Amino acid sequence: MEMEYFNKRMAINVIEDALTDMSTPYGRGMVAGLCGGFYMCGLLSKDEWEAFLKRIPSEYCQSSGGKICRVENLETRANGRFLN
Repeated sequence: MEMEYFNKRMAINVIEDALTDMSTPYGRGMVAGLCGGFYMCGLLSKDEWEAFLKRIPSEYCQSSGGKICRVENLETRANGRFLN
């Protein structure tokens, strides 16, 4: 069984669908993962990738020290894990 050719239009449609469910950390992580995967495969340009990532809202998290920190960047790490 062969896979269908996946093009840029299809990638953008998948990301747009995923952007409709960003009310949970899982949904936001799914969008970030799709954007990164499609960018690495060459289906998104750097500018398109960055534009999609800007549409993912920042969130608040509680750090291990009990302080509230605002996550501004998907590249922020805590204990070796990405916060998203």
